[in-house]
Amino acid sequence: MPTISKDSLSSVIKRWEDARDLLASTLTSYLDSCISLEVALGRGHTGTRDIASRIDLTLDSIQRDMARQLVQSTSILAQTRNKLVSSIWQLPEELLSEIFFQVVYAAENKNRRMQDGVRAMYSNLHSLMAVCSVWRNITLTQAVLWETIPACDQHINYRAIDLSLQRSGDRGLRLVTILPKIRGSAPTRLVEKMANHTSRIRALNVEGEYLGGISDMVTQLLLRAGVPSHFSELSIRFASNGYFPSERKTACVVHTKSPNQETFKILIGSLGILRLSRVQVQWEHIMFSNRLVELFIHKVKLGDSELAMFTFLSAISSAIELRDLKMIEVMADRDLTETTNLTMHPKVVFPKLQTLLLHDLGFNVLEFFLLKIAPGSYHVTLGLTENAVKIIYSNHTYDIAKVDDLIDLLKGVKIDALLLIRQFPLFDAWLDGLGARKLIQSTPRLQELIMNGWSFDSDFCNGLFPPQLSSIERDEPEFLRLELLELTQTRISAQSAFKNMLTNISTNITVIGGCIQVGEEDWAELEGSEDIVDWLKCNVPGFRLVDLKYIPIVMRAEWLLW
Repeated sequence: MPTISKDSLSSVIKRWEDARDLLASTLTSYLDSCISLEVALGRGHTGTRDIASRIDLTLDSIQRDMARQLVQSTSILAQTRNKLVSSIWQLPEELLSEIFFQVVYAAENKNRRMQDGVRAMYSNLHSLMAVCSVWRNITLTQAVLWETIPACDQHINYRAIDLSLQRSGDRGLRLVTILPKIRGSAPTRLVEKMANHTSRIRALNVEGEYLGGISDMVTQLLLRAGVPSHFSELSIRFASNGYFPSERKTACVVHTKSPNQETFKILIGSLGILRLSRVQVQWEHIMFSNRLVELFIHKVKLGDSELAMFTFLSAISSAIELRDLKMIEVMADRDLTETTNLTMHPKVVFPKLQTLLLHDLGFNVLEFFLLKIAPGSYHVTLGLTENAVKIIYSNHTYDIAKVDDLIDLLKGVKIDALLLIRQFPLFDAWLDGLGARKLIQSTPRLQELIMNGWSFDSDFCNGLFPPQLSSIERDEPEFLRLELLELTQTRISAQSAFKNMLTNISTNITVIGGCIQVGEEDWAELEGSEDIVDWLKCNVPGFRLVDLKYIPIVMRAEWLLW
């Protein structure tokens, strides 16, 4: 929305008013002349045919054009008037731009699958454009709304890519692409189209089922002509179905013998955000700069020895500005010949760390990172599955650690959010009620407790909170004081014991979803009309019922947009 000075605006308004007054005066004179013409042309005048032809010309063209222009002028004035009295027109351009930015890049899109997130983003953008011409013009002039280049459909829409490249002006670009499900190199047309804009690329999110295509995309866009100076975010997901935890280590993005390996090291070392799923890099050769603030590692097997974890931790310790560290399903075997005492080695300090997420790690991996990362004021989220008591060895055998060993490990760690997950309900639970109680009690600073997939029968509920404790005068407060309690995908067969358990947990927000037993073998989803839901509404503060399929965000396996 271009603006002009007050003097220029005054000049434009005066010109419009002068033209308006002149038009009104001219129309009045024209009306008088038409009346005079009618009076003057009485009977018996010669040349009437010529005069009639001239009147026809006026009615057919000149007066018709005048009427059209008057209608158009009226429409323009009405639109201008509506703009001036519209509340949104009164807002500064900077505020309007921020509102549109928040609509297009809505926070909820970050928790969608990558492809769905991009679609939602552009759907919101086109919805804004469809409201009115004013909004359309605003969106077209805001380059930031077009900086995400969408190349994640099965059939890439190159027209949409061209429009985004054009409308994004000279802003940095965020390329989002899902490679075709065919072996070979990256899509030639996409690479060629982006080749003219490589200097503008600042973020790449690439997903593919073939590592060769992913490597080719990274090489051609980011390495061949040198690392783009403004590039800062790299997200790679190898979506192969052939994922085998028994492999020695997860493959690297760029082959170790590639001629582009040195350039790739420079690229990785200069990043601000790095997200890897089912692929990794040669950690022993990586040195991060102080630009790295976020690191996300998912389904990566670092190697078949404890040394691999030391190498990884040594590499990321160079990221002194690291704020967010997330490790999900990260694996490393224990070598039977290793006798490392982790407490004998110095801890790694991340002075700027704000959040640490460790989810679905094996016991030996969890133990390593909890003991080797120095404690701090950062928020710790710990997600435990049956893998938390497994120790995998390099000879492909495994041991089951004692739950008490896990409890002893957690006693020395400040944990803010704890997830206890039962992944396979048809098998025996890896944790009973008493074990869960001890585990929770080992984390006295806990603020959030999330339990997913558990069966709340009498044994489990009474183990988690023995009924006899309710009748004993106790000096200590409730079993738990939490900000948030989530019990999702539950199976509740002992309603009385379940209620007793909840009455001894103090929470601000309680989220529950699942089903209740209605017969010997029948189960019914909690939908809101059940008696137990009425009881929960009356007796549990901040209660919210969720769908049976709801699972916590940290457990969702989708590859998110950014």
